[in-house]
Amino acid sequence: MELIDPSMLCPRCFSKKYHTQSGYCQDCSKRPCLFTRCGSAYEYLGPPGTVIKKMKYHDMPYLAKGVAATMVGQICRLNWPVPDLIVPVPLTLSRKMKRGYNQSHLIAKEMANMFSCPLSNVLIRNRGGYSQALLRRDQRNRMPSNTFKIKRDADLNEKRILLVDDVYTTGSTLRRCAEALCNGYPREIYAMTCCRAF
Repeated sequence: MELIDPSMLCPRCFSKKYHTQSGYCQDCSKRPCLFTRCGSAYEYLGPPGTVIKKMKYHDMPYLAKGVAATMVGQICRLNWPVPDLIVPVPLTLSRKMKRGYNQSHLIAKEMANMFSCPLSNVLIRNRGGYSQALLRRDQRNRMPSNTFKIKRDADLNEKRILLVDDVYTTGSTLRRCAEALCNGYPREIYAMTCCRAF
């Protein structure tokens, strides 16, 4: 299990479509990005992918601690600043009830302990939200813009936020979360996942 080498990836979004001349990938060069940085610890292949699937689908929540440690290791390797607040991506209600826990929350909680910073479930997934596990990439990219919102009492103003999820597939979930977080006027938003499907 080797951490993703960021040297030939877009430094902003970890895309492999990286152009050394512009310094960023084509998407990041064309449009402003909601994230200061977005990264992942592993490719969604082999043992790392198996660990995530075991945690999500085989009732192994205790794997979150090891997953969190590798994500913190990648953050340190990337020299990202320590966050003021760690925010997990919320699950759909039906998925959380079926699984009994939100794996992203468990990972984020362990990361918050390692960084000695607060964890906040400030994001709410609106009703009608659905799991994306069985969707095609084009369907994932059509996720409604109002899928997530922030709680009314959220204090995000000028905070450096670390958004945490288990897997990055198309990035649509993280982007929608970031759009909601921006309504709280944070200073910066970073995003880290355990795995990335390239």
